[in-house]
Amino acid sequence: RKALDHVSVDFMDLRIKILSNIATCFVKMEQFSDAISSYEHILSRKSCYKTAFQLILCYYATSDINKMKKTFQRLLNTYTIGHNKELSYMPTEDPKLAVLLSLINRDELKKIEDVQGKNINRCIMQSAHLISQHIMETPSKGFEWCRDAIRQSEYKDLAPQLEIDKAVMLLRKSDFAAAAKAFMVFEKLNSKIASQASNNLGFMYFYKKEYKLALKYLDAAIETDKYNYHAMINKGNIFFAQNKLSEAEEMYQAAITIESDSLEAFYNLGLTYRALANLKVAEKCFEKYNTLIRGSIEAIYQLGLLAYHKGDHNASVARYTQLLSMLPHDDSSSYNLGDLFNEMGDTSTAYQYMYEAYRMIPFNINTIAWLAQYFFHQRMYDEAIKFFKKAILIEPDEIKWYLFIASCQKKNGLYRDAFNSYQIIDKKFPRNVACLKLIVKLCADLALPQLKMYEDNLKYAEERTGVTAGESISNHEIIPKKEKTLDPPPPPSPMSEQKTVEVDEGMPPERRTIAAAESVNMFEDADVDLPGCEDDESVSC
Repeated sequence: RKALDHVSVDFMDLRIKILSNIATCFVKMEQFSDAISSYEHILSRKSCYKTAFQLILCYYATSDINKMKKTFQRLLNTYTIGHNKELSYMPTEDPKLAVLLSLINRDELKKIEDVQGKNINRCIMQSAHLISQHIMETPSKGFEWCRDAIRQSEYKDLAPQLEIDKAVMLLRKSDFAAAAKAFMVFEKLNSKIASQASNNLGFMYFYKKEYKLALKYLDAAIETDKYNYHAMINKGNIFFAQNKLSEAEEMYQAAITIESDSLEAFYNLGLTYRALANLKVAEKCFEKYNTLIRGSIEAIYQLGLLAYHKGDHNASVARYTQLLSMLPHDDSSSYNLGDLFNEMGDTSTAYQYMYEAYRMIPFNINTIAWLAQYFFHQRMYDEAIKFFKKAILIEPDEIKWYLFIASCQKKNGLYRDAFNSYQIIDKKFPRNVACLKLIVKLCADLALPQLKMYEDNLKYAEERTGVTAGESISNHEIIPKKEKTLDPPPPPSPMSEQKTVEVDEGMPPERRTIAAAESVNMFEDADVDLPGCEDDESVSC
C-alpha cells in the first residue's frame, strides 16, 4: 500500500500489478471480501483473464453462485492478443505463401500469442470445472450452462472439450449409459475430439471387461488420430489383460515412440517385461519411471520386487527400507522386510519388522500367523497361543488354528487342557481325520478310557473320507509347504496393476496402494504330533 501511494496514476499498469499483489495478500490471509474489492477494482480499470480467474476463486470461496456466473462470463469476454489462425495454418501450394507461413509460425511474437492462448484456455476450462459443480442443481446441468456460455463467446472451440470432460465426469460416477451417450455424439466426427471420445469409450468398455467393443473404439481412435498414444496404451492394457504380452509390448513401445515421457507406457511396459521374465529390461523401465517421477512409490516397490526375484536380497532390502521411510505406516512394507530378513536367516530382525507390521494392522492374518509360528519355534507357547486365538477371531472356520493351540498346550505339559481342546475341535469339526488321529495318540499316551471310542470314530471317519492310517494327516492340521515369494501385487486389472488413461490430456498415474501381503507360508511341520515325530522334537522354521 505504501508503494501504491508513491506511484502516480499515470503509471496505471504498475498500479494494477501492485493492487494484484495486495489482493493476493488478502487471499493468503483469507480476507476474501477485501480481495474481491481489489480484484473488482482492477477489472474495472483493465480487462485481464488472470484477475478474472482469481476473482472466480474468491467467489467460489464465499459460495456466491450468481457472482461466479457473472465473473465467468466476464472471463469469456476478456480481450486477448489474437492472430489470424486461418492464415497461419491454412494449407497452400504457393511456395512464396508457404515461406511466409513458415516465418509466421516461427515468429517470437507468434510463440508469445500461443502461450497466452494456452493460458487463458486453461483458466477457462479450470473455471468451468470448478463452478459447474455448484452453480446448478446437478453437475451435469452446471457443465451444460458453462458449455452454452462458452459457445456464445470467441472461445467456442473449447465447447466440445467441455462436453468430453462432462462425459468423463459421468464415467467416473459409473453412469455408463449417460457417458456412452455423451461420447457417441463425437464418434462420427473426423477430428482430434472424436479420437478422444473413442478412446474414452474404449476405456469404458475395457473397465466393463467387454474387450471386443473396447478394441473396436480404440482402433477407431488410433485411425482418427494416429498420434493418440493414450489409445495405444489402453489397447496395450487390453492385450495385457488377455495375457497377449507380445501385442501389449508392441503397443506400449508405439506409445513411447510418440510420447517419450509417457508415465503410463513405461510403467505398463515394465509390468509386461516382468511378466515375460525379462527382469533386466523391466528394471530399466521402472528406473525410467522413477526418473520421471522422482521418489515414485510404485517404482520403488517394483524395483524392490525385481531385486528379490533376481536373488539380490540386499538390494531388495534397500528398496523396501526406502519405501518404508516414505510410507512409515504401510504394514506391507514391514511385512516384506520381515520376510526378506527371515529368508536371510536374521529371525530377530524379521521379528521386529513383523511385529511392527502387526502393530500397524493388527488384523492381517499373514502377520498374525508368522508371529504365532515365531513364538512357537522360540518355545514361547503362551505367546503363541495368544496369536493363534487372534487368528481364530479372523478365521473361525479354519481348523488348523485350533489344532495349533492344542499342540501348544501339549508342549507346555498341559495334557488335560490339550485333550479338552481336542474334544471341542471334534465337536466343532466332526469326523475330521487329523483331529481324531491326534486325540487317539494323546489318549494312548495318557491311557485314557476314551481311547476305544475315538479309535472307532477314527476308523469310521477314514472309511468315509478314504484316508488310511498310513497316509499323511489332513491339510487342515498344517499349512502345506510352498515356495516362499515376496508379497507380489495382485494380478493386473484395469483398476489396480495396469494404469489406464481416462482422458486424452493424460491423467497422472493413480497412486496405487501397496498390495496387501499374499499368504506366505512360514510353517513347515508346525504341529509336533505328526506321525513319526516325537513330542520333544523341535520344528524347523
